[in-house]
Amino acid sequence: MKKLILAIFVIGISWSTYSQESYMNLLLNYTPTKFNFGKDNSSVKDFRNGLRGFQGGFSFQLGVNRHLSLVPELYYFRKGVELEDGNPLTANETKVKLNTIELPVLLRYHFLGFFLNAGPSFAVNVSGKMEWKDNDLAQERSMKLRFDGSPNAFKRWDLGIQMGLGKEFKLKNRSRISIEGRYHYGLTDIANPYEAYNRYFYVNVLFSKAWKKNPLSDGK
Repeated sequence: MKKLILAIFVIGISWSTYSQESYMNLLLNYTPTKFNFGKDNSSVKDFRNGLRGFQGGFSFQLGVNRHLSLVPELYYFRKGVELEDGNPLTANETKVKLNTIELPVLLRYHFLGFFLNAGPSFAVNVSGKMEWKDNDLAQERSMKLRFDGSPNAFKRWDLGIQMGLGKEFKLKNRSRISIEGRYHYGLTDIANPYEAYNRYFYVNVLFSKAWKKNPLSDGK
């Protein structure tokens, strides 16, 4: 029993030290995403597929105390949706692609070698494109998406909430790899005239190296 208590104490100290440190994480992920089309177009979900996207940027873990960290992130994200032929919105096989710059600001709670993330996410849609198969002409067509508030345009700004569960693996020289499952719940209806929300689950794989100084924990 004493050995078990000692082991728990030693592990607890290592967790405390680890979560107080600051890390800069490199994000390079392949990430399929989807739209949620709301209650009025609930039948569209049977025709949705994940759009093959890419996520690249940085995530910063700033240790506050032995259990909490602040995690701001900044990355490019290719998101969107694929719709199968015969869908109720476009009738044809369609892809919507959004090029997005995203800034989540998350609070991270460390426990038992795992961590929980939750917080708001702010995004700007920089550009986009719609591609579809014209069944009548038997050819591929495409057009650039508009963000000017006109009919059939998309909104430039997007707000969401992110939450996830992850695990950290220590490497040599104070480096680490983190694997996290995260859900993004979009709050903004980004399309006109139909509803469309960015809501999807994805997996983050991050490689990081500790900073020499932690700006949120008195230089520790």
